[in-house]
Amino acid sequence: MITWIHAVFLGAVQGLTEFLPVSSSGHLVLFQHFMGLKEPEVLLDAFLHAGTLVAVLIVFRGEIREMLAGAGWVYRSVSGKWIHWSELFEVPAVRMMWLIAVGTVPTVIVGLVFRERLELMFGEPCTVGWMLLLTGSIVGATRFLQKGTRGLERSGVIDALVVGLAQGLAIIPGISRSGATIAVGIFLGMEREWVGRYSFLLSIPSILGALFLSWASREEGGVGAFQLLAGATVAGLVGYGALKVLMMLITRGKFYGFAPYCGAVGIVTLWGCM
Repeated sequence: MITWIHAVFLGAVQGLTEFLPVSSSGHLVLFQHFMGLKEPEVLLDAFLHAGTLVAVLIVFRGEIREMLAGAGWVYRSVSGKWIHWSELFEVPAVRMMWLIAVGTVPTVIVGLVFRERLELMFGEPCTVGWMLLLTGSIVGATRFLQKGTRGLERSGVIDALVVGLAQGLAIIPGISRSGATIAVGIFLGMEREWVGRYSFLLSIPSILGALFLSWASREEGGVGAFQLLAGATVAGLVGYGALKVLMMLITRGKFYGFAPYCGAVGIVTLWGCM
């Protein structure tokens, strides 16, 4: 039976690890294996994802508002023949929507084709250990890269596809979604602050997909309404704080600071596998 304490704890873990580059799926596997925690109820998982989704929507409400306004402007412009299709992508909000749509494609493909195979790794703590070391190495390597110069206006389809592919591969437990997408964007020469915003805006369709799958496979009666609301609220509040902190660190060029933590947890995990 999941109590409100369990729900709050899981909500805090979800809020932190969903956004910080430390792998939420990897931590779930480790908690299950080393601490004997059972997998949380599917309905609770859906509410926790809803909480973190709300955090993203609040933090990036300005960008989302601009994209919604841009979508309406596109419809009016095209239907009224005020602008040619080739000129649409010069509008920042429209270009943002386009890059998010393109980046979502490889994520969906990886999820549909390889999801079942990759999810078999969720019972393998040793795999998590190696993947955490990989995440730490990728995140740590950003310290030695020059500051990117390409913002929204200079990012294109190839950038979106590569970052989207990195997001798709983050299905593997131990690979951080935010760590992989932001680091890959930095490797591509994208501006740090811009790639941070793009990474989390790109996560919205991914979180919505996870929320839908969790809700579709839910079972009634496993968790009480109070526990569900408590977990979702804590996930949202902690996620909001984690997002704000991470964006600040990305802007200041301190993203690599999470590498030692990933490396330490990975080493401890592998040590426990021996």
